[in-house]
Amino acid sequence: MSDINNQLDSPTDSDLPTPWRILVDAVEHDAQIVADEVTTDSVLGDSLMAVISKYVAQRDKLTDLRKEFAEADTYCGTLRHEAKELMASLGYNFQWDQDDIGAVDAQLVVSIKEAADRAAAINKLREEASKIEQQLLAQLIDEIVLCASIVVLRNREQYTCDGEAFCVAYIATSVLREKTIHDVPVSKGLDTLSNWLQYSIGVKIRSVEFDIYAHSRIADAIGKGMGINSSSELRATLIDAMKMCAKR
Repeated sequence: MSDINNQLDSPTDSDLPTPWRILVDAVEHDAQIVADEVTTDSVLGDSLMAVISKYVAQRDKLTDLRKEFAEADTYCGTLRHEAKELMASLGYNFQWDQDDIGAVDAQLVVSIKEAADRAAAINKLREEASKIEQQLLAQLIDEIVLCASIVVLRNREQYTCDGEAFCVAYIATSVLREKTIHDVPVSKGLDTLSNWLQYSIGVKIRSVEFDIYAHSRIADAIGKGMGINSSSELRATLIDAMKMCAKR
């Protein structure tokens, strides 16, 4: 396995699995175990489900309002089209206004105004519901991060170092999000982690130093919760994790 470890210095010189892929594959399995432990734990599971229920109820409400607004907006469009055809039949092209319509069909003007007012009211409710949904989603993600971190920390001795523990908690968060609210696939979390590991050893580079904590609020919460106080400290422990995992 020493050849794999050497890839940290010469990552493109070997046909063996890359050190970041070895670590990502290893933590994906452990992350599934952590996620299962969270959902089956009587305290953590109940706490998480309570937050999930609030979020899902708000998300469903928002979905209904979006559908309702779409229907109201379509009805407004239908009435406007009806008015346009009516005025065209009377010889008007585009030089007409609401008063002209009212002179021909007063009820149509009333219907257009009522439909527009209703659409505007629904749209306001939709915007308010969207803000609440985003707030509840943020709270839910914080709860998922907390639960995953608690399980990882109480099983900390199972991991080779804090870097591996961080990776497990990060992917467990993705697993729980996919299982509970289906908003982000686990594959996205795995790809993100793989990118971070490659930035850590210089396989991928940027014009400025890559700050994982600034890039991800989730990473910041998990890492600092484990006592990894900065992105530079996290980078160092991620490198340690890749080295130790390659030696297994």
